[in-house]
Amino acid sequence: MTLYLGPEVSYCLIWAQTSVTKKLDSLLQKTIKENQDVFAIVLANDSTMLAEHYQKGVNKDTRLLGWSMTKTIGNALFGILTKNQQIDITQDQLLPK
Repeated sequence: MTLYLGPEVSYCLIWAQTSVTKKLDSLLQKTIKENQDVFAIVLANDSTMLAEHYQKGVNKDTRLLGWSMTKTIGNALFGILTKNQQIDITQDQLLPK
């Protein structure tokens, strides 16, 4: 269902979204400049990318090591599998040989 609130409200919503996007981009740009060891920052919410910024020489296609991100995703996946009773983390061998 789409609710049309008139051109003034639609303009305000577009302006607010653009304003937030610009602020996020500015914040990410500043963070990347001040932290040379950070190669990429991506902000997402509910499968929607909100903002992204990369160091010079890095882009969305650059392969980077995940380190703690990989551990976090792995732990989340094991949590989901445990909740769905697809894996028992109390077993000595979690995965088949």
